[in-house]
Amino acid sequence: RRNNSNKTHFARNNIQVNNRFVVPYNSFLSLKYNAHINVELCSTVKAIKYINKYITKGYDCARIGVQVNANDNVEKVVDYDEIKQYLNCRYISSQEAAWHLQDFPIHGQSHNVVMLSIHLKDGQSIFFEENQAENALRRESVACTTLTAYFDLNVSDSSAHQYLYQDIPNHYVFKNKKWVKRSTVSHYGEKTIGRIISVSPRDVDLYHLRLILFSAKGPDATSFENLNNFNGKTYSTYKDVARVRGLINDSNEWHNCMYKASSYMMPKCLRSLLVTIICHCNPANPLQLFEDFKENMIEDFIQQGNSVEKSLKLCINDIKMEIHQNGFDFNQFLPLPNFEDISDRENNLVNCIVDDNNLLWNDLNSDQLLATDTNYFNIISWLSQIKKEFLKSIDLLIWNEAPMAPGIALEIVDLIFRDLIGVQMPFGGNVVVLGGDFRQVLPVVRKGSRCAIIASTIKKSSVWPCFKYSD
Repeated sequence: RRNNSNKTHFARNNIQVNNRFVVPYNSFLSLKYNAHINVELCSTVKAIKYINKYITKGYDCARIGVQVNANDNVEKVVDYDEIKQYLNCRYISSQEAAWHLQDFPIHGQSHNVVMLSIHLKDGQSIFFEENQAENALRRESVACTTLTAYFDLNVSDSSAHQYLYQDIPNHYVFKNKKWVKRSTVSHYGEKTIGRIISVSPRDVDLYHLRLILFSAKGPDATSFENLNNFNGKTYSTYKDVARVRGLINDSNEWHNCMYKASSYMMPKCLRSLLVTIICHCNPANPLQLFEDFKENMIEDFIQQGNSVEKSLKLCINDIKMEIHQNGFDFNQFLPLPNFEDISDRENNLVNCIVDDNNLLWNDLNSDQLLATDTNYFNIISWLSQIKKEFLKSIDLLIWNEAPMAPGIALEIVDLIFRDLIGVQMPFGGNVVVLGGDFRQVLPVVRKGSRCAIIASTIKKSSVWPCFKYSD
């Protein structure tokens, strides 16, 4: 609102209205465009973020209903079935259409953003046509990226030693698979922003390599091996290098968290807390956290009569299962346990489960084809853990609680099997059994209407006509 000038203009319903109730405007803009234009000062980051959100809003939409025109002599009846006739269409107003027809600019760009690749050694992304993988590998240009060219630049050009990887686009141009110095000083270099592609903390090595590139330059950044060195000492992982460079914090915060929790949490809850910290908080040394509190986390196994060594193995096995359930790789955090001394109780439980599955398998699958069972909630982790060879050998896929999954999930599974098997048939020619009840919970659409929820179900999927009902 405007500042209060203590000048009341009029009163309505016992409310005194002053200039604070008037939306800020600019008299010059109102006169020029003959319209009232609100003017706000973007003085915070949140205001700028709100404005930039319009870029991703997409086109204007309109909800329409289809109506069949009746004869003039007959009373017109509008039969608007919101579910059947719901259409999400793009709406183009006359003003927008005229703007496009006159070929006026739609958007502008002030700066050029150069995306800088980030990858491990021999980890470049390669794109190739089907059955052309060997030819793509033989191309020399595949091995050259903006990162490898940056290493070569630091070897051949000493003047580049003063620039970090992200600052190179301001002074060099990536041309013909190498960085070439800008011929003249111009505003193009000043309006160029280098941005290293973001990396998830789940990819531990690549994530810490990216951190190192924000501080290493010149002779310290001439190769992947050279980035493992710091102050004359060679480290085995990029995470260790980032730690000694001071780029990541120590684990004191998480150590204190585990220390306080160990005073009142049961061992099972303490192990779950450790998994949460490892998977989502990116501690500097997760192995040290485990070593410091392993005695607290094995108390329940000790009380069951197990030895300390066997309790440690059972504890690691329990942590490993929880890490895998969260979709992470256990090997990058803690050492693998030795399963040789796992008690017979666990082995008997596994044998019972296998026997029950074999019995169900024999009743369902007379031809003894390979079958697997999954549901929507673990399909992502399932796809990330099972090898492609196993997916190719599947002949029957049972999808339980399928009505709870959105239709896009069914289409993604269809595309995955088509790509893996190489057969352009629904699900690569495999048999898919969907189980569930549409009268239960449907897919959740955030802030979606009833029509939007129904439109997101598997019945609206493009592959749904390929299925048949079975009682």
